[in-house]
Amino acid sequence: MSRIQEQLDEGMKLVLEDLGVEIINIYKAQAPRATGKLQNSIRSKVVVKNGQYSLSFYYIYYGVYVDLGTYSNADTASYGLSPWEMPPWNARPGRGGKGIRPRYWTSLSEDAQELQDWLEKKVQDLVGTTLDDVLNGFTTRSQRNTA
Repeated sequence: MSRIQEQLDEGMKLVLEDLGVEIINIYKAQAPRATGKLQNSIRSKVVVKNGQYSLSFYYIYYGVYVDLGTYSNADTASYGLSPWEMPPWNARPGRGGKGIRPRYWTSLSEDAQELQDWLEKKVQDLVGTTLDDVLNGFTTRSQRNTA
């Protein structure tokens, strides 16, 4: 691997780590604050496997229940969706029915354009070219995991 490729790889990893911080800030603002355990548990990690980059998020086990609801209030159709495709964040899910109503605190659907613009600027600063040109050589995905 060339030195330029190594620098580009390291730069992309740093950009994705920065993106993880930006997304964590959104998640912490959208997560419920009853005890603060959920907010304090949110973490991200950049994973490189076979030359492909992934940005994974981890949080306390019950975060998924607060996110998508439980029992008769569960939004099973949204389970497994990317944060970019989820319904918008619901700051006040209210009460009613059996179980927890979905809050969609991991939704990024309302922040997608702002995050895309932020990421494009970071990549442009890194390599002096457009995001589309760089992403031809990289696969970046975001996945929701619970820990």
